[in-house]
Amino acid sequence: MADPLSIAAGVAGLLSLSATAYSALSTFLADTKNAPKAAHDILLEVSEMRLALTSTADLLTTFHGVPRVRKKMVQLEHLVLVLTQTFDTFSDLRSLLARFSHIPQSLWTRIKWAWLQSRTNDMVKRLRSHKASISLVLNILQWCGDPPKSRDRYWGYELIFWFH
Repeated sequence: MADPLSIAAGVAGLLSLSATAYSALSTFLADTKNAPKAAHDILLEVSEMRLALTSTADLLTTFHGVPRVRKKMVQLEHLVLVLTQTFDTFSDLRSLLARFSHIPQSLWTRIKWAWLQSRTNDMVKRLRSHKASISLVLNILQWCGDPPKSRDRYWGYELIFWFH
């Protein structure tokens, strides 16, 4: 069974990886005139993933205060799986960015980005998917409302009317 402390260590590692990726992408975009859109897209997703990871780290430091009923709604093993997949995606991103770290910023750089367009698009999709999964877990654990009671079959309808 996964424990919050181990997950927090994994999140800290992912925050470090995301900071490295953010820095490398920011430098690349600053140094490259008319940088490819794919590089901007990846930077945006890395930025948003960093926000989700920071929120996860904050939640894990106060995990003992999360109501028990909320903890039962989420299996930490699911979060571990998503974080593992996120680590794999950041590792792939690191290897992709390594291809651009030692070449001069030129037409050749743009050609390489165009050549890797499908790979960069896949990376953006993967980062979005991981971010959505992490955000879902965060929403469940941080939601302030009362959970539905098993005998209350109309709870979903009441929730819909409550938002209107």
